[in-house]
Amino acid sequence: MTIKYLCNPVEQFSSEENKLKDQKLKKDIYIQKRNKKVKMLGDKLGSIEKDIYFFDKLNQVLKTDANLRKRAFGYEHRKIDIIGLKNLTFITINDLEHEFLKKESTTFGAFSDYNIESSGIPSYSILEKTLWALVHSELMAMMPARIPLILTMFKQKTIPKYFLYSIMASGLKYVDTDRGNKEFMRENKYAVEACTLLKEHKNISDPYYIWTHLILSSYFLSMGMMELSTEYNRKGIDTAINSKYNHIDIPRRVNRLKETEDEKEMKRRVWWGCYIASVKQSLSTGVPLRIKVCDVVVSLPKNDFIWKYGGEIENASNLTMLMNKLAKENGKEILDLQKFCSSMCRMYMRYQHMIFVVSPRCLSKPNDDVAKENELEKVEKSLKDSRAEIEMQSNLNFVQDQEVSIDNYEEPVGFTKLLLALNRFHFRLAYYSSMIYFKFSDLVRVPGKELPGLRVIEAKRKCIKYALYMVDLLKWGYKNIPLEYWDTNATMSFFCSGVVFINAQYIKDHPEIESIKEGLEMVLRAFKGNAKCIWFSLRCIDLMENLVLNRVESNEHNSKQTELIPKMEEYALTPMDHNPWLVHRYLIFKSVECCKERSFSCLYIEDYLGVNGKKREIES
Repeated sequence: MTIKYLCNPVEQFSSEENKLKDQKLKKDIYIQKRNKKVKMLGDKLGSIEKDIYFFDKLNQVLKTDANLRKRAFGYEHRKIDIIGLKNLTFITINDLEHEFLKKESTTFGAFSDYNIESSGIPSYSILEKTLWALVHSELMAMMPARIPLILTMFKQKTIPKYFLYSIMASGLKYVDTDRGNKEFMRENKYAVEACTLLKEHKNISDPYYIWTHLILSSYFLSMGMMELSTEYNRKGIDTAINSKYNHIDIPRRVNRLKETEDEKEMKRRVWWGCYIASVKQSLSTGVPLRIKVCDVVVSLPKNDFIWKYGGEIENASNLTMLMNKLAKENGKEILDLQKFCSSMCRMYMRYQHMIFVVSPRCLSKPNDDVAKENELEKVEKSLKDSRAEIEMQSNLNFVQDQEVSIDNYEEPVGFTKLLLALNRFHFRLAYYSSMIYFKFSDLVRVPGKELPGLRVIEAKRKCIKYALYMVDLLKWGYKNIPLEYWDTNATMSFFCSGVVFINAQYIKDHPEIESIKEGLEMVLRAFKGNAKCIWFSLRCIDLMENLVLNRVESNEHNSKQTELIPKMEEYALTPMDHNPWLVHRYLIFKSVECCKERSFSCLYIEDYLGVNGKKREIES
C-alpha cells in the first residue's frame, strides 16, 4: 500500500522551523522595544529626579543667598538684545522739527480707516489713537505693550478680540472730546464683550489672556467698580502664578518651551504688570497680597523705549513711524527712557515689603515688637534707596521751575520729553505716597502698642513735608503733562496727601498753614479736573468730603476737652496741635459709612489717651 504525503517531509520541517524563527524574531523585537521604552522612561524619571533635586537645591539657595536673588532680579545682567530691530537711515534733527513743530493736536489721521467686517470692531485710526493714549497714561498696566506689534496684529486680523475690546473699553476715555451716556455705554459694551470672550478662551497661559485681565481691572477701577477691579486683578495674577510666570528666569538645564527672548520679555512684563497692580490693590483696599517677593524669580524689564516702539511696521501714522525710527536707531536722546519700568518694579517690591511690615502694627493682637522694629528699619532703608535712585538717574531728577511746557509738541524731540516727564512724574509720585503711607503707621493708635511722643511728632512732620512735595509735583504735572495722560493710580496717590491736609489744616500755628490749605484745594481741584476721564475721581471727592465732616465733628468735640488738651502736648507738633490725626488703620478707605470706626483710629482725645482705661465703643 502506497502512502501519499500531502507535502514533502523536509519542506514541512523547514516550514515549522521558519515559523519558530519568526516567532522568536517577533519576540526579540518586542523585547527590544520594551527595553527601549523602559530605558526611555527610566531616563525621563532620572531627569525628573535630577530636576527635583536641582530645584530643591536652588530653592534653598535662593532663600539663603540674598545676592543670588538680587542677581535674578537684575536686568543689567541680561545682555541679550531684543530681536527684530534693524537699523534704518539715521533720522536728522530737521526730520524731528518738521514733525514736532506742527500745530495739529494729533497726527493720527495720516492712515486711512481700516475696517473689519464686524461693526463692533473699531477702525485702524481709532485703534491707533486709543492705543497711544492708553499706553502713555496707564504706564504700568500697559508695560507689556509693543505699539508696532499690536497695530500689525490688528491689520493682519490676528489680534485676540477680547484683548482688542479691553483696549477700547479702557482707552476711549482718553480720546473722547465729549463724554456722556452714549460714550459710557459704548465703553461698557466693549468691556462686557471682552469679559464674555475671556470666559470662552481656553489657553489661559497666553500672555494676552492674562494681560487682558489687568487692563479690564484698570478699566473697572477708573469707573469706581472696586469689587470687579479687585476680582479681575486677582484672576490675572493667580493665572500668572498658575502658569509659572513668577519662575520665568529660574535657571534650567534645558529650555523645553524653546521661547525666544521676545516671548520671555513679554511674559516678564505681563508678570510685573500683574504684580504691581496686586500691590496697589492691597495698599488701597486692604485685600491680602497674592505672592511674596521671595517666591518671585523674574528678571526686571529692560530696554523700555526699544520694546515699546521698536519692531516692524508699515503705513502707520507719522508719530508711530517716527518713534519706531528712534527706537531702531537707539539714539542718545532716549537712553534715559530705558530703565523706568525696572525702577518702578523695584519701587513696588519695596512697597510690598512695607505693607507686610506695617499692616500687623495696626492690629490689636500682640506681636514681636523687637522683630518688627528691625523690619521697620529695613523698610526705611529701602525707601531711602528709592530716593537715592531718583537722585542718581537724570531722567528721574528734575527741578519744577526749570521744566517747560511740552503741550502740542512745540519743540524738537517733544514727545520723548513728554515720556521723560511721565517717568519723573510717576516715579516721584510713587515715592512720596510710599513715605506718607509708611509714616501714617506711626500715627495709628492701638492700645498696648502706643509709640513715644517724639516718634508721633516726627511722623506728622514728615507726612506734611511729603504731602507738600506732592502738591508741588501736582502743579508741575498740570503744567507739563496733558490731562489725557493722567491715570487712575495717580489720582489714588494724591488722595493720601489730601488726607494729610485734612488733618494739618487744624494746626493753625503751623508755619506752612497757608500752603497746607492751598494744597487741600489743589488736590480737590485735581480730582474735579480728572473726573471727565476717571469716574473714580468723583468717588475720591465724595470720600474726602466725608473725611472733612468727620474731622469737623471730632475737632468740635476735642476743643471742649479742656482738661485733656494739655496731655496731648507730648504728641503735638505745635502748641495748637491737640487733635489726634484721622488715619486709616488698615490701609483702607473703601467705605467711610461702614468702616468709619474700623478704619479711623482714635479721633477723640479721651480715646487716644485711653482715659479710665476704656475706649469708645466700636460700632460694626
